[in-house]
Amino acid sequence: PSSCKGTFKYVVLVVLWTRRAFCFAACRQIRHGAQTSQLGYYWKPTSLRLSSDAHSNGVRDSPLKTENDLNGVNVEWEVYVDQSKPSLERGASATLDAFVGLAPPEVRVIPAILPKSKGAKGPIVRCVAVDDETDCLEISNVASVDKVYRILTRHMRVQGVDASARECLKWKYNGNGHLEEGNLSLAIDAYDKALDTRFSEQEGIILLMRSSAYLQLASVHQKELKELVEDLSRSLPDTSTLQLLYEEAARHPSLSSAIFKRIVLDTKAQERKFRQTKFRHGVYQYALLHAAQDSLRATQLLSNYSNSWLRAGEVLEDLWKLKESAQYYEKAVQLDSSLSDSLSPVIERLRKRQELLNSARAYGWSEDTLRLALDVAG
Repeated sequence: PSSCKGTFKYVVLVVLWTRRAFCFAACRQIRHGAQTSQLGYYWKPTSLRLSSDAHSNGVRDSPLKTENDLNGVNVEWEVYVDQSKPSLERGASATLDAFVGLAPPEVRVIPAILPKSKGAKGPIVRCVAVDDETDCLEISNVASVDKVYRILTRHMRVQGVDASARECLKWKYNGNGHLEEGNLSLAIDAYDKALDTRFSEQEGIILLMRSSAYLQLASVHQKELKELVEDLSRSLPDTSTLQLLYEEAARHPSLSSAIFKRIVLDTKAQERKFRQTKFRHGVYQYALLHAAQDSLRATQLLSNYSNSWLRAGEVLEDLWKLKESAQYYEKAVQLDSSLSDSLSPVIERLRKRQELLNSARAYGWSEDTLRLALDVAG
């Protein structure tokens, strides 16, 4: 038994030292083979590959810091966050965003494809001390803001990690989860709480996400508005029907009282439906105005982020502020030329719709009636 026990200890030590040696070798390979990519991150072409498209198509909700943001900063740690497909399926994009949001300037956060140790589950994170290659950590299943916070403060012993940032990010991811599930009111409430932490570095992106929630909520209200208008239009008798009822009442005076009573009751029901329609239209406009307020503020805080200008353009279009919407779309194209093909026809369509809007106003339509008609038509 004693010899078996000794053998077991020896095997455990060999496994631990092998794993540690693998980590050191990987750290050394990363350090000595580092190159600069066009996005400003550092990567190794062989064992470590920058995931340049890991956050495309809306996977990320905020822009990453680039090399220019770190000029003049003494970097003490490099944190590589695995962005392989298995890790992304387990929330690696949120892990990367949490490190970017929590890490102070002396920690460089790098999206990468990492070689995986046997049995490790994503999201996987590798932390390398710049001045000491032997100080290397590899941690798996980094799937929460609290775990990212512990890695930075306890394992890496980094100073200056803001506790309010942790609370802000927790509420932001909570809101993102509700938004993805379609629980829009809960998402808006979570974003409100995230903003209440007053962590300014995340304010712009949270406003942008809250505007998305309000915009989706407005879409729900618009669908209900259309259904109410359709129901109201079905309940309204056309001119020929009313003419027949009046003629029937004139031919049969004994029925006139019942006919007019029915018309009055129908009119009252129609009036209730019309009030419901006006209320739903007001709720729809309220959600849009909140989305506009958030997205316009986001363009001020994230002035170089094309998505903020794109979102503001979408909201202004729904509010029928067509000239302003076109201007915001054009700004988005200036920041991201790849949007030109998709937005150019949209901008041209807005100009034509503006002409129709001017014609309708020339015919004397009131603004309230015009807005209701346009919002129902979409």
